[in-house]
Amino acid sequence: AIPRYVQPYFSSEALFETESFRIEFLKDSAVAREIGSLGKRLEQGLSEVLVALDVERSRLPGKIELIVRDTKKALSQAFLKRMDPYRGGVSAPAIYLLKDQPLHSALVEYVVTYVWERPSSPMLYAGMIVAHSEKSFEAQVAALPEKLALSLTDLVKLEQRGRFAASDITSRTGISMAFAPPEEVAGEESLNILAQAHAAAFVRFLLHTESISKFRRLWTGGLSALQSVYGVTLEELDARWRTWVRERGRSLREYSYYRGTYLGAIGDREGAEPWLQDAQQY
Repeated sequence: AIPRYVQPYFSSEALFETESFRIEFLKDSAVAREIGSLGKRLEQGLSEVLVALDVERSRLPGKIELIVRDTKKALSQAFLKRMDPYRGGVSAPAIYLLKDQPLHSALVEYVVTYVWERPSSPMLYAGMIVAHSEKSFEAQVAALPEKLALSLTDLVKLEQRGRFAASDITSRTGISMAFAPPEEVAGEESLNILAQAHAAAFVRFLLHTESISKFRRLWTGGLSALQSVYGVTLEELDARWRTWVRERGRSLREYSYYRGTYLGAIGDREGAEPWLQDAQQY
């Protein structure tokens, strides 16, 4: 059973409840002026996520606790208050959300963490959460210089080395590392972000080309079950994924921007210029 949030509220905080959410926010904040609209968007977003992930609403453990703030600092403070035993806080499942943060990724993270079966693959878990942000990971991966591109075998090895630890995927306030600018992704020191972008593109490939039921079998079986679930070898699936990412990624308008930025980051300014000029047309 999932413990419920029982933290006493401070005088500066207020509650707003919808059918599925218990939203806590600061009274004197921008969020307070838009709380009704936020509630409607959360309900709509949750309905879409439950359909996409094949989850019955009855499986939700009561109302979802959601803490929303205007700034990262305020959101971090809210989290720390609820972890402080001297303030009567408890560590209970909740969504910590920035006012302008995309809702979809946060809702997916909650459902796959607390409602779906426990994942056997950290890489799939990371990819699932990051894939449901609003970033064009197909364009991002397709635009990478060859020396920075990762194969499916590379992702398996990175998982075995612990590269997809939960602490690498998201901060304690729920802000995804996937929102790093592309020039950081191109750096050799940013392997975590690079690996997450590939994992997200791989998960999107599976969800777009195969059924959710197969994906959930892989989710519980782990990467060792790839061949039994999809009926192909790792190498065959890798080839299909790379083709899909390349074709889909190059068709997206963000591709030119990413390609130019990545080439510039590795010192190929001459090669980067036409791509960046093309990106300015959008």
